[in-house]
Amino acid sequence: MARFLCAVHATDGAPRAYAIVEVLGDGSAPTYAVRDLRRVTGDDPLRAVLDAIGSEKQYAGQTTLVTSGGQAVADAFHEIGPSAVAVHVGSGDSDAHDVPAQVLVDTFERLYRDGAIDAPGSLDAASEAIEAMYASADLEAAAPDSDRDAEGDLDDDGTDGPDAVVVEQSGSAANTSTEVIKAPITANEASAAAVDAREPQARIASATGGEVDLGDHEDVALALALACWYGEASRDDLPQTDKADEALANRVNRPTRRN
Repeated sequence: MARFLCAVHATDGAPRAYAIVEVLGDGSAPTYAVRDLRRVTGDDPLRAVLDAIGSEKQYAGQTTLVTSGGQAVADAFHEIGPSAVAVHVGSGDSDAHDVPAQVLVDTFERLYRDGAIDAPGSLDAASEAIEAMYASADLEAAAPDSDRDAEGDLDDDGTDGPDAVVVEQSGSAANTSTEVIKAPITANEASAAAVDAREPQARIASATGGEVDLGDHEDVALALALACWYGEASRDDLPQTDKADEALANRVNRPTRRN
């Protein structure tokens, strides 16, 4: 069954750009195919996003809406349509998922350089966003081992690894973990590497305290990065929209009926 994410980057309470991304794979290591990416224009930006989600039959009932801008923007969407997952880029919104912009960018770069993101060249905004994020990413945190070269192109066979080291997973030399382990390693170390590779957070970049400057392409870049980051952060969980949280809280706090 198809699954899509529509990630919206919002500032000052209004959507500025959105990315529609299809999530492909069995969930353990999904790939992300960018279907649409553009800036939001017009007098009704909320409606413009909903129109995009409704533009193709395949999106109906298969799309999770994720928005930055915190709870205020999520509530604005819910007033006219679907519930949305609220994300605050930075920290300080207790009602939303908090994530630094640097983590969004570095996570995108990690996934992109590992070949987990397919962004068609026909999407002009995607080229702009990818270039801006590459220039701003902490590459050491994002992709210490990559299947792409310095220009962002995939290696010919996609299996080249770092020189003089091997990354082992249960005795295999397949490069499946972001952690480089010098050979030889013990059986316990190999087992630990295998567990790390299966963890949902394994492909999310760690926070390094860095700052990103995405220039004129910030809106589309953060919309695209938000989609991929949320895909990784939620891949073992059901989407937690604000309305889902409220329903759960109501169930938990509902008085017990007495006979």
